Amino acid sequence: MNTGPLPVPDVDRLLPLLRHVAELIRGGQQVDRNAVNVLCLGAGIEGADLLWAEQELQRWASILATAKQTQTPTDRNLAVRALCLRGVPEAAARLAINVVGEVQQAEEGIRADPPDIIMGELPAGTVGTAELVVRGGPGTATPGSDAMTVHPSAFGPGETKLLISRAPGPVGRLVWDKVILQSGTERIVVDVAARWCEPPEMSVLAEVDRKSSPATPSTPTYTSGPKGPATPPHVGAAIRGTSPGHPSRKHHVPHIIGGAALALIAALTFLIVRHDNNLNHASRASEQINAVELVVSGSGGQRSSLVSALDQVRSCNQPKAGIETVREITEGRRVRYGQARSLDVDAIANGAAMKEHLAAAMSASLKADEYFLTWAQRHAANDCPETWATDPDYKRGLAFSKRARVAKRAFVALWNPLAREHGLPERSESDI
Repeated sequence: MNTGPLPVPDVDRLLPLLRHVAELIRGGQQVDRNAVNVLCLGAGIEGADLLWAEQELQRWASILATAKQTQTPTDRNLAVRALCLRGVPEAAARLAINVVGEVQQAEEGIRADPPDIIMGELPAGTVGTAELVVRGGPGTATPGSDAMTVHPSAFGPGETKLLISRAPGPVGRLVWDKVILQSGTERIVVDVAARWCEPPEMSVLAEVDRKSSPATPSTPTYTSGPKGPATPPHVGAAIRGTSPGHPSRKHHVPHIIGGAALALIAALTFLIVRHDNNLNHASRASEQINAVELVVSGSGGQRSSLVSALDQVRSCNQPKAGIETVREITEGRRVRYGQARSLDVDAIANGAAMKEHLAAAMSASLKADEYFLTWAQRHAANDCPETWATDPDYKRGLAFSKRARVAKRAFVALWNPLAREHGLPERSESDI
């Protein structure tokens, strides 16, 4: 018999039962094998998994029963450590110990505002920051990678403001990360998205101005003559009727006029060329924006069809028809994803970021569809079991659907201002 801590996935399956075990012990009921068996069946744990689940829950129950008899903080902390050694997260362990000790802390479902964090476009090399408001603890907040920090790392039943910081990522790529919020009975993931960009280059006009501006005149130097003080060159020239450095004033004036004329011609030529380039750029931008609109407008109907098809499979009401619909939607999504990746957007302001968000949304939606299709085929083949909500492929489909929503929200934020400017429909997440 294995007496070591369970793997993390198995502990996660049992965690929803910890609160129930603690409440039974607080009420003075005996948590025997029959009670544990019923709880496991309620959580969908049965068959070969039932044995290890019963044994582990009874270990947790023994620790909680011991904690109920203790009164000192030291003993209670010892019970928390014992549960942690069994693989239980510290926040869940403390909550259970509080329950058996009748130290009641109201716990609601975890609520995060915003549900997803979009840091947007960030200058290269800068740290991305955002604020996350969490309610429904007590619980812990854990960064999804070493590049992310979360402060504070715990939240209570009331409102807690968390500061999220993300180290700079590679330039030009959409970076995904996450914050994991864990209470005694619930675990939710807040996705974080950001994109780092190079600073804008100097404009052509600024460069032309810099090159064409006259050099700063140097301070004149005067040379003293043998018979008196120094004489400024222009004074001597005025006496002689000539310009300094020129034999005669009549040659100097046409030279100045000719230089000014050349500068004027160059400036006019630059403005004409720039005007033509602007017209061509505007025309290309309009064509590219319309191409994006075509891709987006063809994708909205798939979402409602997918929801109906999944309902058919879950309820076993014409599951074969539902599976076929999911398969058709998956293939259609694959085509849309290819179209999104092939879009030309170099003439659109923030075009590269907008295209990346759209492609990311299409990619995540495609992966979600593929997982839903795998689940639907297995669900129907096994006579539609009631445990569909815990199926790993179904849960992966939900996770990628959430990621798609984050990317859609980022795309819409860049798309709608362009759509208003060009007289095209504005979009929401559900339109994509």
